[in-house]
Amino acid sequence: MRQSSARLAKSPTVDKPIESKEIPELHERIAIRAYQIYEDSGYAAGHDLQNWLQAEQEVLDDQMEADFQ
Repeated sequence: MRQSSARLAKSPTVDKPIESKEIPELHERIAIRAYQIYEDSGYAAGHDLQNWLQAEQEVLDDQMEADFQ
């Protein structure tokens, strides 16, 4: 079980682990972006997970891009 949680703490395409201090910041950025997506959809209900996953992908992509600059 620990092995899978360790895997979740790593970047999807890079073996560099995400620092534990970065996780709350990432979570907050994802939450803010998910809410923006919700607002942009006209507050359409029932898309919570889809909004979250889209926001997560966007934030992580942005983070990876910033890491490589």
